[in-house]
Amino acid sequence: MTFLRQGKVRSSSAGNASCRHVLFSIVLALVTMQPSVAQQSSQQNISALIRQNRLPEAEQQLWGVLGVHQDAGWALNLLGRIRLRQSRLDEAEALFHKVLEKNPDDIQAFRGLAETYRMEGKNDRAIETYSSLVRLIPADSDANLALAKLYLRAEQYQESLNAISRVPSAARPTEFLPLLAADYFGLQQTQKVPALVDQVLRQSAKHPGVAIEFAAVLARNGYVDDAAHLLKLIRPAKPSVEYLRVWARVVDAQGDHAGAQRALIEALKLDPKSADVLFDSAHLAVDAGDWGSAANLLIRANQVQPGNPETLNKLILALLKLGRAEAAIETAKDLVSLQPKNLDAQYLLALAYVQNDRWEAAEPIAKQLTEARPNDASSQLLLARIQLDKGDDIAAKRILERCLAINPSMREAHFYMARVADRQGDVDTARAELERLVQAVPDEASWQEELGALYLKTGDLQKARVALEAAARLAPTIAIGHYQLGLIYTRLGLQDRAHEEMEQYQKLRVTEDSQRKGLPVAAEPATAARHSN
Repeated sequence: MTFLRQGKVRSSSAGNASCRHVLFSIVLALVTMQPSVAQQSSQQNISALIRQNRLPEAEQQLWGVLGVHQDAGWALNLLGRIRLRQSRLDEAEALFHKVLEKNPDDIQAFRGLAETYRMEGKNDRAIETYSSLVRLIPADSDANLALAKLYLRAEQYQESLNAISRVPSAARPTEFLPLLAADYFGLQQTQKVPALVDQVLRQSAKHPGVAIEFAAVLARNGYVDDAAHLLKLIRPAKPSVEYLRVWARVVDAQGDHAGAQRALIEALKLDPKSADVLFDSAHLAVDAGDWGSAANLLIRANQVQPGNPETLNKLILALLKLGRAEAAIETAKDLVSLQPKNLDAQYLLALAYVQNDRWEAAEPIAKQLTEARPNDASSQLLLARIQLDKGDDIAAKRILERCLAINPSMREAHFYMARVADRQGDVDTARAELERLVQAVPDEASWQEELGALYLKTGDLQKARVALEAAARLAPTIAIGHYQLGLIYTRLGLQDRAHEEMEQYQKLRVTEDSQRKGLPVAAEPATAARHSN
C-alpha cells in the first residue's frame, strides 16, 4: 500500500511536471508569436492609414517600429511609399535600395523602386526594375501593366504586347484593353481592334474610365469618328472631367472647335484645378491665335502641377510669342533645371535670351547646340541670329547658307538672309527675298513689317503703306509696326493718322519695356469671359 501510494504520488508529480512543461511550451510559443502578430497588425494599421492619406500618423507609427527594428523591411517599404506620395523621390529611392540590399527578392521594394524611377522620368531604369520584378512573378498584373505602359510610351509596341501577354487573358484586368489597342495600332494590326471594342462596351458600365481611355486611343490613331461613336454610346447623364476632356479632343479633331471649347469650359467648372484640362484649353486658345489666353491657362496649369515639362515647353513658346522674353527666360531656366540634358530645353532658353537681346548669354548655348547636332537647321538659324545681333554679317551669312543647305525651304532662314542682304546694301536681293516670303505666307506680321520698312527706305510709299497696314492688322500689339506706319502717314500728309500711330507706338513701347524687364504680368480679365462665352 505504501508502495502504491508512493507510486501514485510520484505519478501525480510526473504528470504535474509534464503539464507544466506543456503549459510552458504553449506560453513560450505565444510569447514568441506575439511580436510577429503585433508586427502584422501594425503593418495592416499603417497601410490603412497610408491608403486614407493620413501620412503624418502613419509615419509616426513607422518611426516607432524602426526605432526598435531599424532594418524591418516592411516598415522601410511603407516609409518609401509615404515618400513617393510626398514626391520626396530621392529618399524613397534610398529606402527601397536599403530593403533590396538586405533582401534582393523583396517584391514590394521592387515595386516601389520601379515606381520611383517612373516618377523621376527614368523610364529605362523603370523598365529594367519592372522587368526584374516580372522575372520573380511573371504573371503579375500590376507589374506587367506598368511595364506595358512604359514600353508603349517608348513606342516599343511588341515589348508592350509581350508584357500584356504574360498575364493570362482570363485574369487580365479591363485596364489592359486600351493598351492592347494602342499596341495593335503601333504594330499595324488594326484588324484586331474591333474585337476589343466589343469587350470595352460590355465592361463600360463597370469601367467607364477604360472606355474613355479607349476612345482616346482611337482618336489618337486617326479613328476620330469611331471614337465619337463610342463616346456617344457610353455618355453618362453627368459626364466626368475626363469624359469631357476626351470628347473635346475628338470633336476638335472633327472640326467642331466651338463644341470642344464648350466641353472644356464644362470640365473646368467641375474641376478648375485640372492641369490636363487647363493644358488642353491652352491648346485650343493657340489654335484660335489667342496667345494671351494660352499663356494664362498654361501659367495656371503650372501652378496646379509645377514642373511638368510639356506645360513648361508650351508656356515658353507662348511667352515668346507675346514678347514676354524675361518671363520666357525664367520659365526656360526651370525647364533646363528639370531636364539638364534635354537639347530642346537648351534651345528654348537660348531663343528666349535672343528675343531679349541677350546674345552674350545665348551664344555659348547656341554653339554647344550646333556642335551637338550639326545637321539641325533650327540650331544653325539660332546661331546666325546671334551673329546678326553682334553685327557680324559675314558670319551670319555663312551660317545661314549652311542652314539653307540643310533645309532649303526654311522660310525663316530666307527672312534673315534678306536682312543680311539689306544690311550689306543689296536692297534688290533683300526685297526680292521678302516679296517671295510674303507671297507664300501673307499673314506673317514680321515679314510684312520688314518688307514695308524696305519699301519705305526705297521711297515706294504706297507699297510700304500696304505692307505696314497689313503688319499692324496682323500684330496690333507690336510697337515698331505702328512707328513705321506713322512715318508713312507723315510722308503721305496724313497727319492725324500719323499722330494716332505714334501715340499707339508710345503706349506699346511702355508695355514692351515692362515685359522685357520681367515685371509681373497679370492674368487678362477678358480670358474668363472669352472662355465662358
